[in-house]
Amino acid sequence: MANLVHVQLGQVVKNSAVEAILLNARMLEHLHCYTCPDLSDRELGIYSLKVTAHYIIFPQIFLFCHLHFQSSCSRLRCFYIYEAPLLTFDSFQTLLDSFPELKRFGNLTRWAVNCEGIQQVVRSVRQNNLDVEILCGSHWFNSR
Repeated sequence: MANLVHVQLGQVVKNSAVEAILLNARMLEHLHCYTCPDLSDRELGIYSLKVTAHYIIFPQIFLFCHLHFQSSCSRLRCFYIYEAPLLTFDSFQTLLDSFPELKRFGNLTRWAVNCEGIQQVVRSVRQNNLDVEILCGSHWFNSR
């Protein structure tokens, strides 16, 4: 699974499939799913981040802990779920933070993102000068 580059899953996709792919496919560049009815912001955040802890013990017996967040598939350029009724703007932000190479993203119109949420996405992209394309439903059939 580590060498998967393009993954397209159809019909109803279980959370465990998204989890397995995001946690194990280090070479992943494109993830396309049709519908993930139970995928929530919290779960996507957990799947998107791998946490490593670095501990440093000081002579004065102080313990310092530094958490480093690193996505397990840092090459991800396209993340597309046609329908995810539980994902919100928080997932959009988590994905941008987790995958620095992300350039194509969707489908927010079939997520739990209302008009205000879409405006928030547009503001975020503009204010941060992000090179991210927000995709619509037709992208599901595009294999690039």
